[in-house]
Amino acid sequence: MFFLQLRFLDEFKDAETDAKFRPERPVPRGLVSLRQIGAAFAVTLVIQVLLVIWLRPLLLTLLVAVWAYMALMTVEFFVPEWIKPRLLTYM
Repeated sequence: MFFLQLRFLDEFKDAETDAKFRPERPVPRGLVSLRQIGAAFAVTLVIQVLLVIWLRPLLLTLLVAVWAYMALMTVEFFVPEWIKPRLLTYM
């Protein structure tokens, strides 16, 4: 689900760029809306929380840490101008 969530977050992060330079993609074409992607993202979060609570509640801390890192990636660590030319650092 982490990889799916990364794809969802990438759609939000790159929505403006995709609309401008990649109009053939599903979101700019209107096949899928950001609202639908957001809803699917929320469902994956709930599933992950429920699974972690069921399997090992202590891992909830690790789950939140991974989500925090994914959130930082979404905002490009608050330095998008610096990080975009340095993709190796970004990865």
